[in-house]
Amino acid sequence: MLICVGGLPGSGRKDFAHRIAEKSGFYAFDLESNMRTLLLRREYQRGEETLSDALRLRMFQHVARNFAHVSETFRNVIVDEPFHRIVPREFLFAEGARYFKRVAVVWVEETEAHIEERILRVREKNPRLTPVTARTIIETMERDFEPFVTPPIFAYNVVNNPLVVDNVVRALAR
Repeated sequence: MLICVGGLPGSGRKDFAHRIAEKSGFYAFDLESNMRTLLLRREYQRGEETLSDALRLRMFQHVARNFAHVSETFRNVIVDEPFHRIVPREFLFAEGARYFKRVAVVWVEETEAHIEERILRVREKNPRLTPVTARTIIETMERDFEPFVTPPIFAYNVVNNPLVVDNVVRALAR
């Protein structure tokens, strides 16, 4: 099974995906580093804060090529990404189903206060990210969000809430 954890920046999706992987024993596939290969690095680093659908689709095509190898070693894999655009998202879900037979989608949402707190922590690591830039990225993704075709499992208020992890792991086991 391929578990796709989505959520807007600051929602805690990356931490949540790792907590699900730890709890369930699923392999956490680092989608982000796979997407930033040398082939795509130059385009990714042009300075755009959000990726175009075309570039995101090309990156997902690259990742999907790795699914063949990963699926031979791991039965259950978890990935995280904003998944806010339908064409690249549905492509990745289809490729996931091809290699892993089943795709489950978990959508993570968090309170505004937690999102702001997380943005401040990210800024400590990346001083170029100003509060205005972070807020603009989130607002752009919210505005450009396209509804899911595959209904997700919703996870709300995930930060510091182990019960949500347990509930999602149980839902994925069904």
